[in-house]
Amino acid sequence: MFDFRNRFNLFAWVRQVKDNWNDYPLAEGMLVCGRYRIVSSLGMGSYGLAYKVEDIRTGEFRLLKHDRPSKGSLSRRLLEREAAWLERFDHPQIPKKLDMFESGRKTFLVTEFVAGLTAEQLVFEEGRMWSERETLFVLKHLAELVLYIHERGVVHRDIRLPNVLFVDGTAHLIDFGLACGIGEKEPIMDKMSGIPEPRRADRSDIGCDFVDIGEIVLYLLYAGYRPEPDQEDRGWERELSLTPGTKQLLRRLLETDRPFTNAGELLERLEAVLDEMPQGNLPLS
Repeated sequence: MFDFRNRFNLFAWVRQVKDNWNDYPLAEGMLVCGRYRIVSSLGMGSYGLAYKVEDIRTGEFRLLKHDRPSKGSLSRRLLEREAAWLERFDHPQIPKKLDMFESGRKTFLVTEFVAGLTAEQLVFEEGRMWSERETLFVLKHLAELVLYIHERGVVHRDIRLPNVLFVDGTAHLIDFGLACGIGEKEPIMDKMSGIPEPRRADRSDIGCDFVDIGEIVLYLLYAGYRPEPDQEDRGWERELSLTPGTKQLLRRLLETDRPFTNAGELLERLEAVLDEMPQGNLPLS
């Protein structure tokens, strides 16, 4: 007797092979649209692939993204939305949109290439550690960036270690692929079958960016933390030696205390905390 389950398993396998083939990264050295030469693949996300490319007309490096054909039209729409968000911005710490085009079955987005290391690379690959004061200056950079994008009606929704990039000590914010409008009732990501939602997919308010920033601050502070052997988890407030002002900032960012209503309020309180901080709390050399 024919086993239909084997037939369905075969169909699923064939479809997976086809999807993997369609989503296979472009080869190094390949020329896209007669202009952008692939230098290296930077990785595959839930809805797209990214590359470092050379613009052969100018000799400059760019970031090239394209949608994943296996994800259908919604993947393309996400890329188009990211391009639309970037068009709202003109900020030295946010990459500029430079080009967008279609070639074959793919939609391509070209932005500035920011040469630096992500917070994730600095923490987990470089072993970088931050003092409390240094971390607060990173917080200041991020607060200024979210103030800028919030004033233009955008919530990033995905401020994580790999999306914060450092160039000469200054934080840059990248990857607006999961961004949405402030208060948007039905962000497109929530409708996408097979694509993981952002960690706070049910939110489109500015507070979700503050929670993300608070978690990044904790990651940086914990980079230099060394627990005793067999020490139980005591929570960040007991494990990290921080000034009262920094602790209050974190509570409010993480919404365990009165949340910040806007980035301007956050920056005002942050300046006060820095002014109150003892001079002995200096950045690491």
